[in-house]
Amino acid sequence: MLHRTATDRGSARQNERRAPLRQRSSRIAALAALAAVALAACSPAGANSGDAQPASTTETTSATSSSAASSSSAAPSSSSAAPTMTTPKPAPPGTPKPPSQPGMTGWPGAGNTGVKNGGLRALKGDQTVDVRWLKDHGARGSGNAGDPFVFENYEVDGMVHINVPDTTQVLVQQSRIYGGDNHAMWIENGTVTVQDSTISPRTGGLSGNGIFAYDRGTFLRNNISGFNIPIIIQGQGPYLIQDNFLHDIWFKSGDHTDVININPNGSNGVIKHNYIDGIRSDGQYTHNGIGIYNDATPGAGTAVSKNWTIDGNYITRSNHLIFAAASPPFVIKNNVLTTQFQYAPFYNALGGATDGGGNVDQNGKPVKVG
Repeated sequence: MLHRTATDRGSARQNERRAPLRQRSSRIAALAALAAVALAACSPAGANSGDAQPASTTETTSATSSSAASSSSAAPSSSSAAPTMTTPKPAPPGTPKPPSQPGMTGWPGAGNTGVKNGGLRALKGDQTVDVRWLKDHGARGSGNAGDPFVFENYEVDGMVHINVPDTTQVLVQQSRIYGGDNHAMWIENGTVTVQDSTISPRTGGLSGNGIFAYDRGTFLRNNISGFNIPIIIQGQGPYLIQDNFLHDIWFKSGDHTDVININPNGSNGVIKHNYIDGIRSDGQYTHNGIGIYNDATPGAGTAVSKNWTIDGNYITRSNHLIFAAASPPFVIKNNVLTTQFQYAPFYNALGGATDGGGNVDQNGKPVKVG
């Protein structure tokens, strides 16, 4: 893995965004060395992987990006370098608080996640959503804490690229997003919540990411499928990933497939009560249900992934249900780690105590993750 040697916050920021994506191939090789090359054959189907029925659409103004926005919307894929960003960022807050509304009691699935509204407003092509875009499209809210800009009731036939000031609050909800060439949602800057939305390619699948979040994000009750990585994050957070239905992973030759992928340096997050199914379009399993990676030798660098809590998830059909190359503190508790895996329900590449207790398989048998 690469080490960060930035001498100022700006260059550190660039490395933070570039290095994790360039490291994808080396990380795949490391995983293969740890866990063998062969992938498992498809096991019997688990959760209902059907998407919510498409909402009816009402064609309205087709808002495409400006020429400047279009050039920036060539977003990095999981195998390409991220755009250069030079603006220094302030130190992030710590682990996020749970949402004010209670979490759902049943497992997330097609019936209780994703968009439910009809009459969605159609947007054609990639959308670069900045403050001007939000105001031009009549988004309610002021962008302040407690009164976010609201992006809602859209059907987007392209990528949603959110790039607002870091402290600007944006709420994306009740929308259907099909994605562009590399991502469905690219959250470059801003304090963004994505909830109650369906994120999936219109047909087939996409060798890219459902949600790609650089710095922070809250993701609640979304139905995400058809990507080689449904949620990928990097940066210092905080992050909250809760009550999402993540399933039907897309694969073509050369893809690295995780359901949730925490790039090196991704820290300060809670992954809580999600249904995580790693079955792929080729009938094999994803590399990891949750893969948390670290690009620094333990104790020898600063670009570490740390401060994660994985709590109360249902995780099935991946080579490793959880692969952890993260630094303490790191807690795994109260998860259902099914027996449908290729190598192990849990692998801790760095060692150390991680077992918060209460982890069981689908039959209620205790699973040790320490």
